[in-house]
Amino acid sequence: MTTVVKAGSDIQQRVWDNKLARYVDTGSLLAGMSGLVTGSMRVPDAVVMVKDLESQVGELVMKLRMPLRGSGYVGMGTLAENNGERLRIKSLKAEIEMYGHVVDLNTKETLPGFLMGSDADPASATEALGEWGQYRKDKLMHQALCQDYDGNLIAGGFWGLSFGLNSNIYVDGVAANLQPTYSDNLTTYYASLIAALKAIEYGVGPGQGFNPANMPSVKTLNTFQTITRNTWRIEAPNGDYAGSLPLLLHPFAAQAVRDFTSLTSVSSVLRTTLSTKIAEMGINTSGCAIADLNKFAILENDRSPILVLDTEDTDTVSFVYRDVGEVDQRASYVNTPTQRVFLVNPLLGKGAIVHSRARKWHFEDQIKNLGQLQQIGGSAIEGFKARRYDEPTSADVTSSTGVQKYSGLMICQSGALGGTPED
Repeated sequence: MTTVVKAGSDIQQRVWDNKLARYVDTGSLLAGMSGLVTGSMRVPDAVVMVKDLESQVGELVMKLRMPLRGSGYVGMGTLAENNGERLRIKSLKAEIEMYGHVVDLNTKETLPGFLMGSDADPASATEALGEWGQYRKDKLMHQALCQDYDGNLIAGGFWGLSFGLNSNIYVDGVAANLQPTYSDNLTTYYASLIAALKAIEYGVGPGQGFNPANMPSVKTLNTFQTITRNTWRIEAPNGDYAGSLPLLLHPFAAQAVRDFTSLTSVSSVLRTTLSTKIAEMGINTSGCAIADLNKFAILENDRSPILVLDTEDTDTVSFVYRDVGEVDQRASYVNTPTQRVFLVNPLLGKGAIVHSRARKWHFEDQIKNLGQLQQIGGSAIEGFKARRYDEPTSADVTSSTGVQKYSGLMICQSGALGGTPED
């Protein structure tokens, strides 16, 4: 006899649900940069803006209040009521999808490599579900940063969405006139990105399609700072255009920044300009936070995606993300004569990711058979997307320029070994 039972009393259920939600919500670098959208409808001073929705069905719209644009009034004789300005809002559709996982606790079967007996208990399942939720949620947020929407919103099919591409992309090692040019036409935009990737000067060392000069350097950061501040106009998470922007470096790129032996690395230039001791103080050689330089808070992100360019038949590019489990999906891609691997380093501004949440991570009902616990599951109803608005012009607030100024991607060459790629 198979029955469905609750985990316990309503109070106990809420305690367990909150524990699982905290486990999932604090397990990644991006999740730790979150802030709630409150009743004031303001974007929080955070990278990930979280909006708790009151409904799980229907047309869900998130409204955000925009800053005042009017000039105000001056002078005692001016009638203030004739210079009023209406509060403006921007609306953003909130797409959500249910996802989760289930752990089997079948203690009757003996299978090599699987827990059995008393070891396969709800506590072990809870920890495993929490880890799975951490990793999958992190992947979904990276997908939103790079391709506008998380994969669940695409795969679910309910919203009729398709992946896009971050509108702010800088390719290290490529001249300014060859950088990707944003286009509303996704095919045209991808073609521009592919042309920029193929323009990188590759090294010709024995067995290596890699040029160390194309890894992040002081010159790179100086150029990138100019672009992010003056062209992209990325607002810092603290709401200050002059504040530091988090730059999440792939571990290979972070290694290049820390490299004291390279003449162009950030560490080496600091050492040459100042001293080895001061350079060592300015560059953290261990841990996630590396340095705060050039208005960037540089952080190592071991889950940063890669971008793979395939030139065998037709030129195509695809993002590869770190997903759940112990196997790193990115590790199977190396540079070959027809394949080029690039590192994706996200730049994060204020409210870069919109996290719409109808229900936090929680335990599902447990399945029992003849009084024996068989399964325990966890799920959430939420969605992640890049924050995109049409930015009104100063002259006419009803028109728009289609600018996205909340995040960007710095793409640099991978250090993976392989043959020299062909054009």
